[in-house]
Amino acid sequence: MACVIGMMTFTSCDPDLMGEFLEQKPEIELMEAEGHIWHNIGVRLGTELDFQVKVAPNSGSMSELTNVEFIVKDSEGNVLYSDSGEIENPAGENIIEFSYEPTAASTYTCIVTVTDAASKSKEVKTIVVCSEPVEAVNGIYSGKLNINGYVTTNQIAGYEGYDHEEVSVTDVPVTLTLGDVDAEGNILVGIDVEDTYLAIMSTMEEGTVTINGIYFYSAINLFVRVDVEFNVNIVGTIDEGVMTLSGTGTGAGEAQVLTAKLEVAFEEGTLEGTLEEVAE
Repeated sequence: MACVIGMMTFTSCDPDLMGEFLEQKPEIELMEAEGHIWHNIGVRLGTELDFQVKVAPNSGSMSELTNVEFIVKDSEGNVLYSDSGEIENPAGENIIEFSYEPTAASTYTCIVTVTDAASKSKEVKTIVVCSEPVEAVNGIYSGKLNINGYVTTNQIAGYEGYDHEEVSVTDVPVTLTLGDVDAEGNILVGIDVEDTYLAIMSTMEEGTVTINGIYFYSAINLFVRVDVEFNVNIVGTIDEGVMTLSGTGTGAGEAQVLTAKLEVAFEEGTLEGTLEEVAE
């Protein structure tokens, strides 16, 4: 407790984080590793969902680990798959891998839970949207997207906060695959952005495609790196094989700084960028 009080002297303490500290739950984290899922994401049907999870006893209680469970639920909450990981070092850190391959286009909830000898448990959860690949009936356009907006954070003692300050996220890779257009102007668009793939029903009229509800993760470097989940709406105007982008976007993210949680809001985002038509 004296240690906790000492840490509180130097940083504002988030009540939830302090509650977790006092509850002495085991530690769990999805690893950011190439080819592995560590945040909410969209993928093509046929993609295997690979997870790498790090688990360890609580640093205060050092209660040994007893179980690590991986489950996958469908959009209605039914359990489709479950697996238990092997804990090689109950008293220390373990890296465990889990995999699941969806068989249908749908939304899946993937949960990993670690439990220790004191019956304390903690989980991490990701949402994965699995979509059918879109056939390129009206072309494929690829390039970079810039997002300009304003960042606001909470205040953490000893660090500089942000109060509606201008921030840009640049050179976000984007590829749009345009499907067939029906009589009402509806078009299915496949979107590759950062490490996410989504298939979204959109509209197209007179060479302008409007795509709403695109989400993806991208990092913003403040005094710490913050992984922000963006939600953007794109308007793309096509002229002679070039698509000029505009639109709007918002985002939110968080990062842990000692015993405090940095909360980040990205607001009033505007989009700009140019995509060029490419061969399949």
